[in-house]
Amino acid sequence: MLEDYKFLSDSFEEKKIDGPSLTLVAFKPKDNELLKSKIEQWFSIEASVFDNPDKFFGHLNKNQNETVIILNEDNTDEEFFRAIRVSGKKSKIISFSPNSADWERLKVSLEGLLGNQSHGLGLTDISLAMKVLLKNIRILARKNSPILICGPVGSGKKTAANIIHKLSARSHEEIIQLNLRVFGQSSAITEKEILRLTNCRGTYYLQNIEDLPSILRGKILALLNSPVEGPRLFLGTTLSLDSFRERDPEIYNLISENIINIPPLSQRREDIVAIIQQFIGKYSSIHNSKGTTIDDDALKALVEYSWPCNVLELENLIERLVILHGGIKIFRSDLPEKLLKNLQNSFIYELPSGGLNLKYMLAEIEGSLMDQALSRCKGNKNRAAKLLGLNRTTLVEKLKKRKTES
Repeated sequence: MLEDYKFLSDSFEEKKIDGPSLTLVAFKPKDNELLKSKIEQWFSIEASVFDNPDKFFGHLNKNQNETVIILNEDNTDEEFFRAIRVSGKKSKIISFSPNSADWERLKVSLEGLLGNQSHGLGLTDISLAMKVLLKNIRILARKNSPILICGPVGSGKKTAANIIHKLSARSHEEIIQLNLRVFGQSSAITEKEILRLTNCRGTYYLQNIEDLPSILRGKILALLNSPVEGPRLFLGTTLSLDSFRERDPEIYNLISENIINIPPLSQRREDIVAIIQQFIGKYSSIHNSKGTTIDDDALKALVEYSWPCNVLELENLIERLVILHGGIKIFRSDLPEKLLKNLQNSFIYELPSGGLNLKYMLAEIEGSLMDQALSRCKGNKNRAAKLLGLNRTTLVEKLKKRKTES
């Protein structure tokens, strides 16, 4: 069996693909349920489970996007390997046993094979907010109802719309996207565009729905009232839910049961490091800059930054850094001066659950920063004072006071 596995691993093509599906073969019922639920939680995609070689073979022939097959390493049934060979699928085979599994290693391996495309770049599931959001995405994808997607500029509304479409029953149809801000209330939307909307049988995503022109309003209201007929509508807005409700109560009331609310990046800082690594991987490949890494101090600065334009701003920055420093390590000093200056006014310290002695804590922070400045300047108080934004006399007085108190 191991020889068969090695043969398959070496001879079947490994590639990243669009619209991935995962197949789990011949696991025990309890293991099936656990592994299937974990994969669907990690990647927001359906996983298929087979303990019958004939059904497995039929599945391989039917699904054109099959690329990853997870085989139970304890499985000794040659029929499953024969089904893979006969189907001619160019798939990556992973041998895995849930009983002795390193779950995190499996997750990382699958992320590498799928290229993180199942979530979409910028939508990780590390923070609690995103775990809830991605679970909501999976639920709404199974429905046929219209969806309101809220989120600030650059937060990932378009990515969310594409994920929901790919997971939906209409994934075989196209998703048409139209940014209404381009048109405003003018009559610039042509009859051709209205005809596209009328004839669409897939998904129609209207960005900035708060700018819906009057020429389209009647058609949109008709589709919201009869969602089964015509395309499935996704409506995107940069307004908060309360603001959108006030702006357009009629549309809000028709869609209020199906809402995706994407938080700004500043409210899910736990996700930032993973998103950075995604973008480094993406743009290192695009710009042929393999080996690009990032220093811990640079990562810390990027996590602490406020990101007013959210994931879009972070993506643009990482692409620029990869272009300028691709193939080597990116350091804090490589980050834009504007970003680093912003950090001076965005110091973050989490209050412990048991509280703290604020006076003592501030004294410790001040003392540590003064010591670092003096060390960096080799004891030169003039230069150290400049680093700290102080007059030399103020620094000297603070040093004397600390010495006396200690």
